[in-house]
Amino acid sequence: CGGFEEDPLMQMNMQMYDLAHLLPPSVWAEYGEEGLPALTGRILANVAGRKSDLPAPFVGAWVSFMREYGWDGADQLFVSSPRYADSPHLLVSKLRHNSSGGISNPADILKERVANRRRVMRAQEERGGRGSGGLFARCAGANLEKRNLHLDHLMWIRNAPKLRMARVTAAFRSALLAAQADLLAAGRLEAEGDVFH
Repeated sequence: CGGFEEDPLMQMNMQMYDLAHLLPPSVWAEYGEEGLPALTGRILANVAGRKSDLPAPFVGAWVSFMREYGWDGADQLFVSSPRYADSPHLLVSKLRHNSSGGISNPADILKERVANRRRVMRAQEERGGRGSGGLFARCAGANLEKRNLHLDHLMWIRNAPKLRMARVTAAFRSALLAAQADLLAAGRLEAEGDVFH
């Protein structure tokens, strides 16, 4: 993301990172890579109230994340691609990746990118747009300071159309999964996933 604070994709990344770090390192160590299905089951049992052996802040944040972003997953624009809501192991896998020491906090990355972008914008403002080229410079009498203020509040929109389409696609997927269950029960489909072919 290009350093725009309201970018919904960056907001999602920050919440995912925070969620991953609400689960103690000892839990991640207990399960390892191969144990992620078992960890997923344990998380879901805690969410359903059948167990209470995970930190309450993690369980609450999981529920909030799923409510807000359960529609997301890999290849979000394909109706056949699983979502966190119907395949929570995908989220657990991403959380595992975020919990490892090699991943930077997206909030820190955002702060750095915002500072860099604002530094460049200030430099443009100080130059008065001379020699900056591009679309905005071609506008006669462009007020760079005003333009930069508007950009600061509008550029997050660049990810909005794809994320909106991903939500719509996820809604179609949910409806198809419900139809698939009915068709499987009626013997009109042979296996899960056939509804997508």
